[in-house]
Amino acid sequence: MADQLSRLEQSLSQERAILSSSEAQYREALNTRNEMRSNFTDAQDRSAEISEMLARFSLLDRQYSTDLLRLENIRESGALFYALPSENCPVCGAKPDDHDPAGNCDASTEAVVAAAEGEQTKIRSLQDELYDVVKSLEREKAIVDQQLPELRLALKVATSAVSNITPQISAQRARFTDFLDKKSEVERGMELFEHLDHLRQRRDQIEQERRTEANDDDTSTPLPTKPLHDLSTCVASFLDDWGLATGASVHFDKDTKDFVIDGKHRSSNGKGYRALTHAAATLGLRKVTENKNLPHPGFVILDSPLLAYEKPENADDDLSGTDVNLRFLRSLAAWRSTQLIVLENRKSIPPEFIDGEGITQFTKTDAQGRYGFFPR
Repeated sequence: MADQLSRLEQSLSQERAILSSSEAQYREALNTRNEMRSNFTDAQDRSAEISEMLARFSLLDRQYSTDLLRLENIRESGALFYALPSENCPVCGAKPDDHDPAGNCDASTEAVVAAAEGEQTKIRSLQDELYDVVKSLEREKAIVDQQLPELRLALKVATSAVSNITPQISAQRARFTDFLDKKSEVERGMELFEHLDHLRQRRDQIEQERRTEANDDDTSTPLPTKPLHDLSTCVASFLDDWGLATGASVHFDKDTKDFVIDGKHRSSNGKGYRALTHAAATLGLRKVTENKNLPHPGFVILDSPLLAYEKPENADDDLSGTDVNLRFLRSLAAWRSTQLIVLENRKSIPPEFIDGEGITQFTKTDAQGRYGFFPR
């Protein structure tokens, strides 16, 4: 598998180099296409802009021509007014007797004609400048329109180049991704094999430790008989107080390392019976340490000792209808020198111990009592 990983890494390096080269070509083709598109768009925009300006300048030229015609009419009319004999002033209409020859009208015929001629000269100058601008724009538009087909063709070629290289890039990227996935799969397999080897070594180590411990147990000092007898006596006392086994004969079997009650191994009973006898053994150990003033934490925690009321395995294991639960809890309540904590299901608790001092109900709701053993 290591050889396979090495080959994959070599192939992956080659594919990475090929992909990098292809992507560089793709970026170059993409930049070329964008540049050609920008040039073509700019040329189109410039051609449209020139066309619009030429249209506006055409309107301006017609306006200039109209103004020149109007001024020519004004000039000719003024000349005719000046040439025609008239007793009255041709401008203000005053009679000769009322006209002051020393003064001039505000708009004498000669002044009007001169002003019209001056305005004509100015407009012709502006019109000549307009003609120059129009010719320059027409030359530029011709050049731009001539370039548009070439730019369109260049854009088409650049777009085609991008389209041709895109499938190749996609295929190379997919192949590169496949190599990456395969490499990850091989690396994951190698990790699993390493983990498996570690577990096997750990298993062998544990088995070796167990064999060593077994050998040590074979040569160790056997359990003392007197303390076991005292412990068995305490267990029998608890079983008798609870009514589970009245006057029972209890002893500890050193071979099975468990109690034998009335000639029957404790482990051969149902789980409800085993839960109560386990509680008796735990409490019996505490009782022995208390009687002999031996070290002990000073408290005992029992988890579901009355399981026979909740989930009995068979008819022999079913204690419903008996007062074992009541006698069990009364005996614990009477033991004042040790703190006893019992976690039990509601069905197993007799009415006498449903409520009271030192009893906490876990309701699994925030509206009543305490939610659970751990804070909400």
